[in-house]
Amino acid sequence: MAKTLVVLNPNSSHGRSAKIWESVEPILRDGGLDFDLTRTTGPDQTITLAENAQRNGYETVIAAGGDGTVNEVVNGMLRASQGEPTGTFGVIPIGSGNDFAKMFPEPSTPDSPQPDWRVAVRHILAGDTRWIDVGKVVASDQARSVERYFVNALDTGFGAQANNHAHDFPQLTGTAMYLAAVFK
Repeated sequence: MAKTLVVLNPNSSHGRSAKIWESVEPILRDGGLDFDLTRTTGPDQTITLAENAQRNGYETVIAAGGDGTVNEVVNGMLRASQGEPTGTFGVIPIGSGNDFAKMFPEPSTPDSPQPDWRVAVRHILAGDTRWIDVGKVVASDQARSVERYFVNALDTGFGAQANNHAHDFPQLTGTAMYLAAVFK
């Protein structure tokens, strides 16, 4: 079986992801998935964790968190491979918005409009895979050049500013959280 790393962002969804993970982990292990687990402690750390995982022989890296965690895992994996397709990327959507997970068939259940982590876990345990498109943005000035990859959306200006304020509302998740940020 492929060497697998799960990168958990315990602060995703205002810390709710750490509590949800308590239910996720035994299902994955009971389902036969052998994996190592690491927890992030701050922004951009996930990029380095995913990059090191690829360089240390992990075939699969699973992001357990929200869209920020997804973005950082993708950036780390692709940084390790200089932008070439590499390994298998998985997502357990236990974040606030989970927009990336919403792009796939049956991301949710009738009881919840948010992507259901149980659906994602079923697909992971079944070994379901698919190709995804990845975009790259290169920003440079006279001193340096920075590359970032994206799988979900690229936003600048007003949308980026709204995203910067989305987590100012710890009582909200999903669409309500981002709508509140727009009005702010």
